Amino acid sequence: MGCGSSQTVEIDPSTSPTEPLAVPKEPVPPPLSFEIPLEENNVVKKHPPKRIQRLEEQQQKVLTAEEIEEKQKQALERREEILQDRVRNSQKMQKILEKPTDNLENKTDKIEEITGEE
Repeated sequence: MGCGSSQTVEIDPSTSPTEPLAVPKEPVPPPLSFEIPLEENNVVKKHPPKRIQRLEEQQQKVLTAEEIEEKQKQALERREEILQDRVRNSQKMQKILEKPTDNLENKTDKIEEITGEE
């Protein structure tokens, strides 16, 4: 099966697979090799940068159960405060949208009156 034209392909006998396809015009440089030591006598480990030293100091601090509970309590309070702010803002906007206004100037005055902003 397949295309009919794929059966009519002819191979050119003048090209043989033993001839090189491309000959480089310039000589190729010799290969290079590198040695990478895996020893513990690394200069960076002996004298680490200051940012790494600070990170290592931070990692040494171990939190107690009381500290974790205190942090969770503070996060919960922050979340509740954000939710209360959202509720207050949505109530203000609901009041604004429910009251009919005659013109745009009157509407902006009412928005300022409700929100307390000028």
